[in-house]
Amino acid sequence: MPASSPYNNLKELLAAARQQPGKLSYSSGGSGSASHLATADLLNAAKVQVLHVPYKTQAQALTDTVGGQVNFTMTAIPTAAAQLKGGRLKALAVTGTKRSASLPDVPTVAEQGIEGYSFASFSGVFAPAGTPDDIVRKLSDLLAEEVKKPAFIEMTITQGIDIDFADWKSWDSQAERKKWQDLITSSGAKPE
Repeated sequence: MPASSPYNNLKELLAAARQQPGKLSYSSGGSGSASHLATADLLNAAKVQVLHVPYKTQAQALTDTVGGQVNFTMTAIPTAAAQLKGGRLKALAVTGTKRSASLPDVPTVAEQGIEGYSFASFSGVFAPAGTPDDIVRKLSDLLAEEVKKPAFIEMTITQGIDIDFADWKSWDSQAERKKWQDLITSSGAKPE
């Protein structure tokens, strides 16, 4: 949200969107991008209509949000960090299940009335199909140890990244696939 925006929290933004269906706008890094899907999911959960303005990159989307050409964008904390620190953007919410260590004073979407909402991108470590379970388990255990080390935690907080480690057994690829397929369909994302 541009620093000059009259909205100071997510509730205010959503209330304005309800009062003016389709009048407010949001930018994204393109149709089907994480910023598009996260925002479409939020707007669907909040039952509001906002105009989607897709850009070729998230950097362009962020630039026009800072400039006030669009009302808001949703992006990763590291992407917006310099603009937030410089006072050119204000953060209204974080999309995770808990507050970010990088922005501890910014409430979650769920804390602001959209219960059950969370959106997080993820990174994974993959092995070739058919890799023996004992090797996969060992790799998973080693990664679990690494993400608990103070230097790693400090580095991720500095970069605006929150870690929620899922070991090899807790990952449900079928559920993830269905979640993303449903979200892409409901968002109206189209290949560009």
